[in-house]
Amino acid sequence: MSSTKKLLTSTSYFDNGRFTDLTLNCRGREWQCHKVIVCSQSRFFEAACSTGYHVRRLDLTDDDPDLVTIMIEFLYMGEYKPDRMKRYLHTHQHIAMHGLGEKYAIPALCAHATRMVVEQIRSYCPNPDLVRIARWAYEHELEKEFRLREKVLDELDFRAGLFLDPDELSRPLVDLMQDNRSFCKDMLLRYLTITMRYNRGLAGGNVVDVDAPR
Repeated sequence: MSSTKKLLTSTSYFDNGRFTDLTLNCRGREWQCHKVIVCSQSRFFEAACSTGYHVRRLDLTDDDPDLVTIMIEFLYMGEYKPDRMKRYLHTHQHIAMHGLGEKYAIPALCAHATRMVVEQIRSYCPNPDLVRIARWAYEHELEKEFRLREKVLDELDFRAGLFLDPDELSRPLVDLMQDNRSFCKDMLLRYLTITMRYNRGLAGGNVVDVDAPR
């Protein structure tokens, strides 16, 4: 890491407020920041601070202060730690952080949040979280390089029993199929593909275990 990059991502500058020239305020909480760090990564803050040299304070009154803290941590550190804020430990944290990244035009934060959601899928997130991720993935234009929709469909294939779940987890999935044509189409194509593969196996005299472990 270059000395300049190390300086700009130093925890000492994140924590102690030295040489700050911008105050962010949200519902009574304040953060002392550096314009060079914040504005270089956010088109929103760059535009806001470009209206005049003396812009030294911005109010973010519509946001959750805990999420703003995580956003600022990301701007300084290039990552955020899910366990830093105890109120947000699950999928909804990363989805909320992606929303904040969109709102304040921070592409790197959006990409990081999506990456964290993918990691949650890989670590076998709880069924309700997977349903939440599916809806989010199909209702938003997300970073294509992560192929989030494809990973959601793969996981739903693996958890096919969700559609027969007795605690009514199947209902949100059915609702999503009714609400979102793209999701419905992709699910039907997956089902047809599996069915055709199974039938070809039977025709060839082979037993096809469509529920085999990945």
